[in-house]
Amino acid sequence: MNFQLMMSIKKNAVLAQLILNDKTRYKSNKEIISRVFKIEHDDKIMFRLTIIDSYYSTQMNKRIYGLESIARELEKFNNDNELILEINKFLDNPNQDSRIKELFTKTYGFDKRAKNRKKAISLLSKYFYFVTNYKFPIFDNLGLVSYRLLKKKKLISTETISEENYFRLIIKLNKESGINDFDKLDNFLWLLGKLTEGSFSILMSKEKYEALVNQIKFPENLKSKEIDTKIRNFIVKNYTKLDFSENEKQFFKFAFK
Repeated sequence: MNFQLMMSIKKNAVLAQLILNDKTRYKSNKEIISRVFKIEHDDKIMFRLTIIDSYYSTQMNKRIYGLESIARELEKFNNDNELILEINKFLDNPNQDSRIKELFTKTYGFDKRAKNRKKAISLLSKYFYFVTNYKFPIFDNLGLVSYRLLKKKKLISTETISEENYFRLIIKLNKESGINDFDKLDNFLWLLGKLTEGSFSILMSKEKYEALVNQIKFPENLKSKEIDTKIRNFIVKNYTKLDFSENEKQFFKFAFK
C-alpha cells in the first residue's frame, strides 16, 4: 500500500469515527451494549450475547439453543481476563490454532428439525469487540462489502477477502493503513458499508431522517432494498446541498466517487 493510498484510508477512518460519534443512533446503541458488559451477575454472558444479537440482528436467537451453546463455550473461560489473553494471542497470529479460532470454526444451535447447525463468527467477533473495549475487528457483511469496495477502488491491492482469511486481512489493513485502532477501522468499514448499501437511518435523528425522505418520491409497493437504493441515489446526487455536516460531505465524496 503506497503512502498516498494509506493516508486516504487513514483520513477517512478519522472522519468516520467523528461522524458516528456525533449524536447518532450508532453511538447510543454502542454505549448501551458497553454498559451491559460492565454489569456483573450470574448469567452475564448469556445476557451480553442476547443484547448484542438484538442490536446487531445477528439472528442467532432464531437458532434453537444457539445463544445457549455459545454461552456454554464462553463460560469455559474462568473470567474476562482469561478470554482477553486468548483473544490477544489470536490477534498476534490468526492463522495459528487457538481457542478463539476453535470458537469461530464450531457450529451452534440448529433448526426445528435439529439440523443445519451454523457458525457464529459475526456474533462472537462482536462479543470480543466489546469485552476487549473495542480492540477486536468485527466480522460482518458490512466489513466484507467495504473491503471489496476498497479493492475495487484500487485503494488496496491484495487477495480476495473471504470468511477464511477475513481476520488476517483486516489485521493487515489496520497495520498497513496506519490506523492501528480496530475501533476506528470498524467505524470506517461499517460506515462505508452502510452508505454502499443505502442504509442511512442509524446516522440521523428521527427528525432529520423524516425531513430527508419526505423530499423523495417513492413509487408504490417498493421492497425494502429498493427503498434503500432510492434513498442512496437521492443522497449521491444531492448530498452537497442537503443538511449534512462537512465531515459527512467529505466522507460521502470518498464513498460515492
